[in-house]
Amino acid sequence: MIFFSCDTDETYQLFSERHVVQNRGVSFDDAARAVAERYETRAAHYYVRSKLKMDPVARALYELGAAEPYGAIADVASGRGQFGLLLRMAGSAKAVTGFDWDADKVKTATAAAAELTETSFSHGDVREVELPSSDTVLLIDILHYLTREEQDDLLIRSARATRGRVIVRDVDPDQGAASVFTQSWEWVTTTLGYNRGARVAPRSFTEITAVLEGEGLVVTREPCSARGMSNELLVGRRP
Repeated sequence: MIFFSCDTDETYQLFSERHVVQNRGVSFDDAARAVAERYETRAAHYYVRSKLKMDPVARALYELGAAEPYGAIADVASGRGQFGLLLRMAGSAKAVTGFDWDADKVKTATAAAAELTETSFSHGDVREVELPSSDTVLLIDILHYLTREEQDDLLIRSARATRGRVIVRDVDPDQGAASVFTQSWEWVTTTLGYNRGARVAPRSFTEITAVLEGEGLVVTREPCSARGMSNELLVGRRP
C-alpha cells in the first residue's frame, strides 16, 4: 500500500496530565505512545500499545490523515477508542465521536479521552445509533459481525452521514487460506467474549463497493492486514 505524508495546515494542541502534544508533524510512534499512556489499567495499556504497533490499520489511518486531514470523525464500533485517539493526538482529526455496543470498552475509551476536547465515546447499538453528520466515518472491523441486511443499512447510513469519506477495514472472504484463518480467529475472539458480536459473516468487497457506489461515493481499496491475514482497507470518497 502506498501512502503520502505531509504536514497539515491546521495545528491542534491536546492536553493531558502526562502529555502536552503540539501535533504539527508529530510522528506515528510518538502519537501511538501518547495514546497508550492514557490507558490506566495494565491490561488496557498493553492491549492498546500492541494493537497500535502490530495492526497495520493504525499506521494506514495515520498516513491517510497526514495526507488529508479527517476533520470531524464518527468512529462506529470504536471499541477502546485507540484509533480515534491516535488521530486526535496526531492532529489529523479535529473531533471524534465514537459509538460501541460494549459498555465496558466505552468506559475504558472515555477514561482514556479524559481532558481531550471534542472527543467522546458513547454506548449504543451500531445497528440503530443515529450517526452524526461528519467529515469522515470509520467502520473498522465491524461489518463481519452483522447480517447482510444490517451491513447494507450501516453502509448506507454511513455514506449519507459523511461529508467526505467512509473508511472500511474488514475481512476479505475471497483470499483463500488467509480468509479462512482470519475468519477462524474472529470466531475464537467472539466465542470467548473478547469481542462482542453474534456472528462472523464477512462479505465480498465487491459487494461492499457496490453499496457505497450506489450512494454516490468513489471507492478505492488496498490490502491492509498482518501477514497471513486477509483484511482490506476501502475508502469511499464523496466527489
